[in-house]
Amino acid sequence: MDHSILDSSGQLIDQRKNIFEERGEQIPYTITDYYVWFRLNELKEGNYIYQVTIYDRISKDQITVERPFTIIPDSQGIDDGNYKGEFLETYLNTIKDTLEINQTKIYMITGSEYETTVLGISNDSQTTNFSVNDEKLYNLNIGEQKILKDYTVLKIDEIYEFNGHRLVNFYLGRK
Repeated sequence: MDHSILDSSGQLIDQRKNIFEERGEQIPYTITDYYVWFRLNELKEGNYIYQVTIYDRISKDQITVERPFTIIPDSQGIDDGNYKGEFLETYLNTIKDTLEINQTKIYMITGSEYETTVLGISNDSQTTNFSVNDEKLYNLNIGEQKILKDYTVLKIDEIYEFNGHRLVNFYLGRK
């Protein structure tokens, strides 16, 4: 198995190859600790992709999966693992995530499920449409907050394109 970090242009920043060693039986170090505690601290703020390639040593098949992630500026910061941004201070039970067009995830916030889908993104990447538990929210601008029927708040943080994927960073939270 190999794992890599790429920047927003697809340029390789870091890569570790054959991390299970030759026989595929050992991991010489803890993968997640390495990336979370050491490598990510060295990255500048911005958008990245974490990529894992898994090899089948018998059939020689391989599959690569990837997931975008964002490094936020220190001023928005993390202090003892708690994000100190204004939205998260106001809405304590909050998730921050990234979805692409037509991607759906279910989040659990204060005991309630929120099925969340990005329905679309404008051509100029300035507005987006969401569905949260079948409640449709149209033409949401970057930085805009909408209060849902149950008083949960959706805030659009960023809309961007990354390696051909159109993505939305957002917050979903309750007081």
